[in-house]
Amino acid sequence: MRAASTAGSYLLSESFEGPGFENAGWSLSGTANPNYTTTVLEGLESLNTIGTQYVWRPLVSTTTFSMYFQARWNTWTDFTSIVHWEDANWGAAAGIWAGDNLLYINHGTTEAFGTTPINPNTTYHVWVEWTKGAGTNGTMTLYVSTTGIKPAAAEATITTGKGAGTERMYLGANAAGPNVIFDRVRIAAVPIGNNP
Repeated sequence: MRAASTAGSYLLSESFEGPGFENAGWSLSGTANPNYTTTVLEGLESLNTIGTQYVWRPLVSTTTFSMYFQARWNTWTDFTSIVHWEDANWGAAAGIWAGDNLLYINHGTTEAFGTTPINPNTTYHVWVEWTKGAGTNGTMTLYVSTTGIKPAAAEATITTGKGAGTERMYLGANAAGPNVIFDRVRIAAVPIGNNP
């Protein structure tokens, strides 16, 4: 088991405080709002994405990464992306998606559904751990909590993932409908623990 990430060891730590983004490298699609103050998940500002308005940035990983973030839906819509990663050829490497009021993950064409029902106006803490593997044995796990305490067991697991290495990361939906607030995005080379 890999050691848990600690403060200061993140590859990316973004809480959307101050004007725009805390970190360079983000791009906007549409009018996603990184200075959202209506319902803030932490601090003074959060990111709000509505429908096909999203943000993206490079996230190059050829072997492994872990991610934590907070999300709260003002409006839930099934069968849209929440966070997804593309490979160098603009193909789908991995993703976290909305479906049947649950989160589900994909690693290339392999999918697994979570078990926590997602309700609007509730803040969720989400962890995902991804490894590329050797073409057909990539792994991905999903953990979901409403408390900031990471569950002891993953609620969705993939062990036969076929996705390529990641090149870009997108926060927000790829289709019309959902209204989502994001905050506390943390990315590390090792698993991320409680309340990062």
